[in-house]
Amino acid sequence: MIDSINLCELILEKTSPINQLKLQKLVYYIQAFHLVFYDAPLVGDEFEAWVHGPVSRKIWDHYKEQSYIYMDIPCPDRPVDASELSSEQLALIDEVLRVYSPLASYQLEMLTHSELPWIEARGSCRSDERCENSIRLDTMKKFYRDLVEKSV
Repeated sequence: MIDSINLCELILEKTSPINQLKLQKLVYYIQAFHLVFYDAPLVGDEFEAWVHGPVSRKIWDHYKEQSYIYMDIPCPDRPVDASELSSEQLALIDEVLRVYSPLASYQLEMLTHSELPWIEARGSCRSDERCENSIRLDTMKKFYRDLVEKSV
């Protein structure tokens, strides 16, 4: 596992500038595909089914003073230490970023809104209603594994 803030800094180093909405979705997708390929989470954070999609409260709290939801987060001012990640994990991160980082924040939000893990966690909450329900790791793993299998 890697600390989610360290992962965020790695993402920012590779894709900056991006806003918190997009950063949250990129970390979420990295977590999802890490579950698929390694059968284990990459970060220890829970993702909650917020109005604008999956959110790690830890990441939200860390960046909320630096960035509002649509305001760019500054790139880290020092090189990121990724030594705790294997070359395979780094390749997975790069691949997820290659696929998802070209999408705009709003596109990523709409994508997560169309996917079972977020929908299931929202339950009976209205689309504009605050929700702190956790997105289940097993649902993420199954949904994204099925997605990978369909694309092969």
